[in-house]
Amino acid sequence: MSENCVSCKTWTRFEAKQKDGSGFKLRMQDLPVDRKDDAIDFLINNYMNEEAFQVAAGIHKSEDAIQEYRSLLKNMFEDPKTSVVLCCVDEPNVVGNILGLSIMGLEESTEKLKDFIEGLDLKTEEMKRLFHILIVLEDYTDAKEFKTYYGGRGIAVHRDYRGLGLANEFVRVRKIICIEHKIPMTCAWMTAIGTQKAAEKNNWKTLLEISLEKMEIITGFSFIKKVSSFKLMFTTID
Repeated sequence: MSENCVSCKTWTRFEAKQKDGSGFKLRMQDLPVDRKDDAIDFLINNYMNEEAFQVAAGIHKSEDAIQEYRSLLKNMFEDPKTSVVLCCVDEPNVVGNILGLSIMGLEESTEKLKDFIEGLDLKTEEMKRLFHILIVLEDYTDAKEFKTYYGGRGIAVHRDYRGLGLANEFVRVRKIICIEHKIPMTCAWMTAIGTQKAAEKNNWKTLLEISLEKMEIITGFSFIKKVSSFKLMFTTID
């Protein structure tokens, strides 16, 4: 638990309803500096082994790949262009257990993932497979209309707190952050039914949709059969 939350911006407060009808108050706020390791552990336990692209890459099956993934997350969290928002119980002056995370990265339309990867010197085949998927998708993406935008890096919710509206609130907060920072657009590949529904509920538009079958053809990998398609979805501040 962290008490270093005074300087962290709180984006929203809301109430979630449990299955028995009881409610509890939650808040969305920036990740405190001293909780970065906790956030990395959270992603490894609640995202890496479930998110479609990362499962297809097989990262969760290799300890070496997990450690390389952990190192990559650490570097990403150190990058000032990265926005990390956590959800926790809304207790005064305390950041308790992480219930969910939303990550975005500030991007320029001129930046290319291939150039970024060349500087990484990836070691494990599993991490190379993940970035192969992302590079293939980059060729299908056209965000050139926006010089600067926030690209999605993932939304993860703790297994015990799914179905309570956290994904919906994370999606809503992403637009609030764009408005606050005067960033015209945010987009993300929505690879789960929960995030796809949350984006639709918040009036995000679908820029591109790729069926599961086509994704397997263009990447050469097999994907878990939890969705019929993957959607690149976006919203603007206008």
